[in-house]
Amino acid sequence: MNENAFEPYPVFETERLKLRPMAKEDTELVFKFNSNLESLKYVARDPWTEMDQAIEKMKIFEDAYKKREAIWWVYHLKSEDKPIGYGGIFNIEKANNKAEIGYGLLPGYSGKGFMTEALGKMVDFGVNKLKLHRIYAIIDPGNIGSEKVIEKFEFKKEGVLKDHFYARKKYFDMGMYALINKNIDW
Repeated sequence: MNENAFEPYPVFETERLKLRPMAKEDTELVFKFNSNLESLKYVARDPWTEMDQAIEKMKIFEDAYKKREAIWWVYHLKSEDKPIGYGGIFNIEKANNKAEIGYGLLPGYSGKGFMTEALGKMVDFGVNKLKLHRIYAIIDPGNIGSEKVIEKFEFKKEGVLKDHFYARKKYFDMGMYALINKNIDW
């Protein structure tokens, strides 16, 4: 893994989005996403009820970045000058040269191609800058939109993790998708 890719903090632009570093002022965005059942429809998580949960999560994001175990971006809609979601590359395992990728949009922004734009930049960073061998995504099998967008970037479904998470008084199956970067020369 190329740890030099973390500095300076990469910023990306697409036609409609700016992917910028997560900052303290994004605590409200993180809370808004994680406290909304519509946002969490395909996320195996109980909705947050306290802003302190978002504050704690922001500290976790910051600490993981400092340790080079994660990197997170806010998706900032350029035309309206506002954040519409966030995502990142996390659970980075240096010894195995792999990481998880995750992403989400606030309600009202799904199905408009924003995720394809953002994910393209994130995957490119993981493959060509971080030089990860394996990037994986864990997706609720009911989330057809997420499955379609991840497959655009050549992620392949490896199977289903049965009853993988428990939240909201039920178990969630999760599809395991992965992109193997065969261009890594150790």
